[in-house]
Amino acid sequence: MLQNLQTHHGHAPDLTPLEWRALLEDIGRAGMLLGHDAASRAGLTPRVHCTAATPLEQLHTLREIQPRIVYLVHALACCPDRKVLPLPRSVPLPQSRGGLHVASRVARHPSLLATFLQAPMTTSGGTRTALITEPRPATTIVTSENLLIGLLLTGWQEQSDTLATLAGACGEAALAQEGRRLSAIFRRLRCSAPWGSLPAVTEQRAARLLSGEGLLHCSARCRSLFALWQATHAPLALDWSDGALLHAALQEPWRLYEIWCYLRVALCLHASGWIPEEADCFHVTVKGLRLALATGRRSRIRFRKGVSRIELLYQPLYPGSGRRMPREHNDPGVSRTHAMQPDIALLHAGNLYLCDAKFRGYAPGSVLPERIPHTDDALLADLDKMHAYRDAISGVVQAWCLYPGTPEDTRMAIAYPESTPQNPFGTAGIGAVRLRPGHDVTGLERLLQFWIEGAS
Repeated sequence: MLQNLQTHHGHAPDLTPLEWRALLEDIGRAGMLLGHDAASRAGLTPRVHCTAATPLEQLHTLREIQPRIVYLVHALACCPDRKVLPLPRSVPLPQSRGGLHVASRVARHPSLLATFLQAPMTTSGGTRTALITEPRPATTIVTSENLLIGLLLTGWQEQSDTLATLAGACGEAALAQEGRRLSAIFRRLRCSAPWGSLPAVTEQRAARLLSGEGLLHCSARCRSLFALWQATHAPLALDWSDGALLHAALQEPWRLYEIWCYLRVALCLHASGWIPEEADCFHVTVKGLRLALATGRRSRIRFRKGVSRIELLYQPLYPGSGRRMPREHNDPGVSRTHAMQPDIALLHAGNLYLCDAKFRGYAPGSVLPERIPHTDDALLADLDKMHAYRDAISGVVQAWCLYPGTPEDTRMAIAYPESTPQNPFGTAGIGAVRLRPGHDVTGLERLLQFWIEGAS
């Protein structure tokens, strides 16, 4: 696929082959995380023909869910599952459950007396006392729930080791290092108390536990941990309306960048604690979970965080004032002139925030004598379009460009007035944020935080 990228993206030298690879991997990772999350909350389970996800899917999924695994395991270790079992113990005959009358019964009955004489003897203060083995209640942590947790941690460790070995054999040093890092984390968890003291499990019982047998009797945290185990093995098929993932390299660079920007915004929201509870751009089919982005009102992801809600739309169409189109009751967007269609729209607290993906460099240029930064004509034309979006579409508070820039460009954002540490995004509500695959996304994260906190 990388060779195809180099061929078909040769006319777009702004991004290196490794950056194009990062772009495609981000698209797959976003589809897996957001799609599986939204599908599970909707009560949908993909029925897949393939038995496991691809190695790259597994590694990305492990990396994303590893903090949640650590949190759940530590929470379970604070109060592990316990049960009381009758375990055999050797006790002095007078201290048996029967008490002193048991000893008198032994002395009166020949058969019991023979048992008494054959019982192991111990000397305590010169007195010989018979010991009798009898079941006594005792607390143990060797339960089905704890054994399942130990099996999951062992499985994740072995899975990470396998992925690291495979990546190393393929010459992927960074992926191999990531696999070894994950393996070390799972190994520490498995060896920590109380999981390190659990006995070995037979293959038959391990198979029953990993199949989910008895899961309904486990705690909610254990069931959440098992759901993460299933997520690391569930495959995802990606699809766009005009091509599948294997044909992604054949698409226009600006189209891929546009899709990536939309899903990158979704990933930033997800990383900030916003939970995707509904997504009509993900569909469950017999072949797996599919991502199909469509223009207009059909493609959106709804996020929830407490009582707050966010809707993220892909290429929403805002009709002109003379042509009303069906809209959601809480969607304020309508153009005061002709119909308009930005790439990305974020609806929060009744306000619209727009982004347009621009596959451009926006070279910094020089500074004029009047100390006004001089930029290229492409930036000025794109900012004019942002002006049109903000001024024409009702409910729009801010409108920004997302651009990859150049490798030597260190700007986080192009804001008006010029960015300052106290006000990095200016006051005009219009500008451009640098967003380049495989690089820092701090600018986008801070812009989203600025929007959401400003509306709260």
